Amino acid sequence: LQWNKRPGAILDASCILARIILDDSQQVQQAKLYDGKFNFEISNRLTSTKLNQIFQTIKDSLENILAGYSYSEPYFRERLKSNV
Repeated sequence: LQWNKRPGAILDASCILARIILDDSQQVQQAKLYDGKFNFEISNRLTSTKLNQIFQTIKDSLENILAGYSYSEPYFRERLKSNV
């Protein structure tokens, strides 16, 4: 490893901490892209019977959707229906 930052240095977002220096770069294998599909399970996260906890869980989920954190289209629709 060749360190780019010293211990105790102030780090910015996405700054490079170190680089790997290889002895033989011919032995490095290329990473393969995964082109399969991931299985998303829509689970019912409402395990509580207390109304304030149910409200808070659904409110957090809807705020995450409005902030842009959501599943892709077929899963998004199911998740939104289960929350609303």
